[in-house]
Amino acid sequence: MALEDPVLLPDGTKVAKGTPRANVTWNRWFHTIANALQGSASAANAGQVSGTVNNGSGAALTVKRANVVVAASQANASLVALVAGKKIRVLAAKADSGSTATSFTFRSKPAGTGTDIAGPFTNPSDGTSDFNYNPQGWFETVAGEALTVTTGTGASTTFLIDYIEA
Repeated sequence: MALEDPVLLPDGTKVAKGTPRANVTWNRWFHTIANALQGSASAANAGQVSGTVNNGSGAALTVKRANVVVAASQANASLVALVAGKKIRVLAAKADSGSTATSFTFRSKPAGTGTDIAGPFTNPSDGTSDFNYNPQGWFETVAGEALTVTTGTGASTTFLIDYIEA
């Protein structure tokens, strides 16, 4: 009795043609689930699961968000409060200015005077600055310091920040 060519499932699994139909269905189900789990595990390991980022050591860090409106001409306006022993790493941000061009600088601030860490940037009238998602982060504070912003004269600016505590 000659062996028949196997049936090739979409995921590349070979199943002998003579295998009872129940086993073929079981094989398809098993391989579909196994492939889905493998894809989810790969995404999690790469830090691509929504709401988390892998820190490189296998631990998932929660992505947090801040939405703050800051008036013009403010020095060290708080965007994200300090976390003892942690850096605030900005993964994505958007700054949306009102009807007048406005400049801003992100700062790392301890109890005293803050230090510039990104900027200055200038938004045109009714303009935005977009810092699209960057898995390594655009900038970060010193450990144990708050993320603040200093704005120039102009209009109020809305800041949307996605960050992790690293």
